[in-house]
Amino acid sequence: MKYATNDVSQKILSSTFELLSTHGYANVSMRDIAKKSGVAVSQITYYYKTKEQLLVHVIKKANQEYLSKLNQKLEEISTPNEKICFIFDWIEKLITEKTVLYKLLLDFYSLATWNEEIKKEFKAHFDESVSLLCENLKHIPLKNSSSDTHSYEQMAKLIAGASFGVAMQYVMDENNTDAVLSLRVMRDFFLDRFVQVY
Repeated sequence: MKYATNDVSQKILSSTFELLSTHGYANVSMRDIAKKSGVAVSQITYYYKTKEQLLVHVIKKANQEYLSKLNQKLEEISTPNEKICFIFDWIEKLITEKTVLYKLLLDFYSLATWNEEIKKEFKAHFDESVSLLCENLKHIPLKNSSSDTHSYEQMAKLIAGASFGVAMQYVMDENNTDAVLSLRVMRDFFLDRFVQVY
């Protein structure tokens, strides 16, 4: 069966996501991806020169999908407290129900520590997440005592960084409910310190 150019590319990405999420980056070869996709290795390298580039595209696609959904949901919420609660509930749900995504992120992060190109992509992924959070947080009034010392960008970075850390703890031990519960502690901290109570 012949696929349109875009269909082949999407089939490769989909197969790569499935393989990486079940076996991990180190245990999947280009040959495995070709077999799963039903294409030749040369077709994969035509679209994505290396396995690293494939991982970058898989992460980018998943990230765009989840950030787009998060943004859409946040736009539907009007009160500041509800927005803060929703952000942390969303992160908790992603961590516990989409653990595979965080396993891929862990592989991505590991590669980023050694590869400058992937480091650049990982930073872009992190910055995009921070930007979306910052855009939504800046509409939430800060308590007077905090407004001079904490920027919205700093708060967004704290949420993104801490959430990634919690996710990594959960990926290592899915029975670690304390890790996920720490998100609720952070939510309460934000509600108490930064959000104007109405």
